[in-house]
Amino acid sequence: MSAAVPQRERGVALLVAILVVALASVVMVGVIDQAETSTARTRNALRAEQAWQLQHALEAWAGEVLIQDVLANGEVDSAGDSWASPMAPTEIPNGRVQGKLRELGGCLNVNALLRNDEDDSVIQARMQRLLQALGLPPQLLPQMLDWLDNDGIPRSGGIEDSGWLAATPPRRSANRLLQHLSELRQLPAMTQQHWRKLSPYLCALPPDVGMNLNMAAPELWMSLFDGISFQQARQLSRDGKANYAHLDAIQQELQRLGIGPVPNQGLDVGSHYFVAESSILLDGIPFRFSSLLVREQAGVRLLARVRGAW
Repeated sequence: MSAAVPQRERGVALLVAILVVALASVVMVGVIDQAETSTARTRNALRAEQAWQLQHALEAWAGEVLIQDVLANGEVDSAGDSWASPMAPTEIPNGRVQGKLRELGGCLNVNALLRNDEDDSVIQARMQRLLQALGLPPQLLPQMLDWLDNDGIPRSGGIEDSGWLAATPPRRSANRLLQHLSELRQLPAMTQQHWRKLSPYLCALPPDVGMNLNMAAPELWMSLFDGISFQQARQLSRDGKANYAHLDAIQQELQRLGIGPVPNQGLDVGSHYFVAESSILLDGIPFRFSSLLVREQAGVRLLARVRGAW
């Protein structure tokens, strides 16, 4: 007859069994969690690729809209054109797509401040007036010019390599055209507040691209000539609804208000560069893309595509 198992040994065995079950549960939860993480990672990667492809489709839509606009209105662009109307939200399986076009013509082109690395006095005078209209420090202009020009001699109020190398962190002047407007945020006189105030009126495009006055804000109209009041600028901009067919029509309106003469240099009534912006929702995951497009005689060409804002 076998001896009875002591009560204490039965308790130890039960405790070991509980620990084994607990350990197995922890391992199982870890395995399940790892599997769910892997599944979520795969799903997110798949949705990101789907969103990327949807952006391609949005670019095709934008190209067609811009071409149809040229056929309807010629080379004149205004806020009343078809391209200015956003694409209606489109429901797709497990998601939604929205898109719109934003033009880059109703702005002062920073790269036009120099022409073949020589000062362009007309465009620089416009920048001076714009800074004055916005109440911003005038030294922003020489600092922009030193960032762009190819010499190492600082202008009055400007900064070249000698000053940049003493900064923290040290750097050098670009000595080239802007690749992106955000480069200006590095300028010593450009505070965050100044950037928020100035950036909506500027762009960084090839130097020969002019400002589309049909899309220009009153502050940009004020940059055309000394003494233009905000009220006159609002009148010239038609409160954002300007639709001048050509520069001669603008000159006639300026003369009627006793303003001028204003050089046509760097001015336009059409836009050539646009950004196609998308807002995509897939399985509750938001995506945002921006595509830089140029409209040419041969059609619409993609220059860059980024995730986020341009």
